Parts: sequence; C-alpha cells; structure tokens
Amino acid sequence: MAGGRPEEIFRLTDHLLPRPDAEAWRVLRDLLVREQPTTIAYRLARHLALVLEVRTRQDRGEALAQAQAAMREHPFVVQKAFDAARSVTPDQLEAGLRALLDYEWEVKSGQIDAEAGLLAVLAKL
Repeated sequence: MAGGRPEEIFRLTDHLLPRPDAEAWRVLRDLLVREQPTTIAYRLARHLALVLEVRTRQDRGEALAQAQAAMREHPFVVQKAFDAARSVTPDQLEAGLRALLDYEWEVKSGQIDAEAGLLAVLAKL
C-alpha cells in the first residue's frame, strides 16, 4: 500500500464486517491523516471483493484449505477473509462494492469531497 501502512489497512478490514465498529472508525481517521481517501477506498473495495470471492467458495462447499490452495492471495489473507465471510451475506458485500464504485465516480466527477464521501461510504457498510 502507498505510505507503507498495510497493517493499518488490515486493522481497518478486521473491524469492518459485518458492520464497521468503533475501532474501524478510529483506524480510518488515523489513515486519513496520511493516505488519500481514494487509496483507502480502493483497498476497501479489494477487501470486499476478496471476501465476496471467499463467500462464494464457502457457499459452494469449499473448505478453507481448498480456498487457500486455489487463490493467489497469501493463505493468511484468505483465512482472514474466510472468517469475515461467515458474518456477511453476498448481498451485503455487493452493496458495499456498489457504494464504493458510486463513491469513486462521485469523487472523480467532482460531486463530493473525497474524505467526507469515504466516511459516508463506511456508514453505509
């Protein structure tokens, strides 16, 4: 990640699902001091997409070891996504991805402030 703070993104994603908790909000505020909101949003979208992929694999009956073997992400990252996937529905994950896509378009077209918009997206998750 830009800025060399991947551990903070992991801490954020650890507290993101099924709903962002108080720690997610604290980590996000800290990240926004050093990172561009759009960079954080990109990382959140990647995380939600990974959890959705893992959730799909779970729904097909795949075990953790099967998912880890089939996916190119580090096994620890797949395990974290596997654990998170149990607490959310595919519809929730897809809605989060749609919210992040809308956010990106609104920021790039100048409709919203990037930081305020990211806070609004997190509130929708």
